[in-house]
Amino acid sequence: MKIVKVEAFAMQAPFRAVAYWGVDLWARAGDPNIYPPPHRMRPVYSPQAETVIVRLTTDEGVVGYGESKAPVVPDVTARLVHDLLAPQLIGQDPLQIKVLWEKLFNGMRLRGHSQGFLLEALSGIDIALWDLAGHALGQPVYKLLGGAHQLRVPVYASGIPPVPLTAAADRWHLVSQVARQYAQAGHHMIKVGAGLGADSDVATVQAVLEAAGPGVSVCVDAVGQYDRGTAATLADRLWSLGVAWFEGPLVPEDLAGYAELARRVDMPISYYVMFTHRDLLGLLNHGGVDIIQPDVCRCGGLTEALRIAELADDFGLAFALHGSVGSVLSLAAACHLAAAVPNLRGVEYWTDQTPLITELAASPVLPENGLLAVTGEPGLGVTIDVARLNQYALSHYSRE
Repeated sequence: MKIVKVEAFAMQAPFRAVAYWGVDLWARAGDPNIYPPPHRMRPVYSPQAETVIVRLTTDEGVVGYGESKAPVVPDVTARLVHDLLAPQLIGQDPLQIKVLWEKLFNGMRLRGHSQGFLLEALSGIDIALWDLAGHALGQPVYKLLGGAHQLRVPVYASGIPPVPLTAAADRWHLVSQVARQYAQAGHHMIKVGAGLGADSDVATVQAVLEAAGPGVSVCVDAVGQYDRGTAATLADRLWSLGVAWFEGPLVPEDLAGYAELARRVDMPISYYVMFTHRDLLGLLNHGGVDIIQPDVCRCGGLTEALRIAELADDFGLAFALHGSVGSVLSLAAACHLAAAVPNLRGVEYWTDQTPLITELAASPVLPENGLLAVTGEPGLGVTIDVARLNQYALSHYSRE
């Protein structure tokens, strides 16, 4: 069996309900009392949901789908798949997944491309290889990864934005309404955006907790907006409210800062992993976090995310899966990996924020009572609606 076709679809779809919360991070701009100034950590966000879908086809007609996270300029990632990686895959045995991973990663490694667009492009191919292998062998991906520790994995519902203290009443009402809906849907944990200042963040969390009611906990993502002192003070305030963990309070390069923060506060600190397990060692040796959060569509796919989970477990750390905004494929891949690791804390779930989650598959992946059932069907267990795939594709690249 050989790979005969590699395709990449740059996808775009509208957001629904609450707008993607990253656009509000700059509400603090212009305040001279804020340090670091917001422009020092300003991620670029698209006003629509964007990602890349990868499709692999063999000479025996077996197909595998994967996803590369591309929250902006998805056409760049799709072109990387087509121009750089696809030529190295044509004619190869798709069951040699780790061999192919090394081949694709090492092709640009000495040139400094160990993360970012290239690693994200590789992630989609790797996930597609695992999906293809599952279909070829008639097995679900979690079994190929080593088996299931659990077949119903906990999720944390995501999509609630931070709210500036000066926001109008209707904005606060909307956040409370969404939190209440999450709780009524059975979610036991909600992820809340932060980064607009300590007082705003605390007020947002309080509003969410009050609306969600008892039995629902909150984790908070600051997207690297704070200095060490502010992060420590805010962590203590959030901990007093019962927040479960504090994600990304500092810029990702400040490894010493994360270590200092972890020593200073009781709050569990989580770190969003955007690179491979080799780069993660520097952080772990500093002892700076409690929870490791890779994104399977950004860190190198299922192959590398499993290595990261195992490395975190070697250091006695918990493992949670970052979700970001993507498609049903990223969610399915995360669930199969979550089933296969013993140190799982949860999987991020973006509810119905985009039709790429709810419409791209013939049967959407939906949680019940805060848990996602991992399918026992071959591969990722996702049947892609090709008409929907074409409908939301901005561009389509194919190489044979």
